[in-house]
Amino acid sequence: MAGFSRMSAGTDILPHVDDVKEGLFRIHLGIQIPNGDCGFWVDGQEKRWENGKAFLFDPLKIHKAWNKTSEERVILLLDFESFY
Repeated sequence: MAGFSRMSAGTDILPHVDDVKEGLFRIHLGIQIPNGDCGFWVDGQEKRWENGKAFLFDPLKIHKAWNKTSEERVILLLDFESFY
């Protein structure tokens, strides 16, 4: 699965676990990342999106996101299955 995720300015996504099957992983690739307090937290670690950079995480771990800036955030989401 691949798609774009737009997060409006001033948005918070509360902590949650996605409803996906075990063995699925997700990549977030920064496309349009505003300066300021715009971040992601997963499994006890805070991450920051950067334009043109990606990170991988397990969507079955508790995660949340926020965009406390005055601009929209855009990322590319990529889901893939692990075969191991």
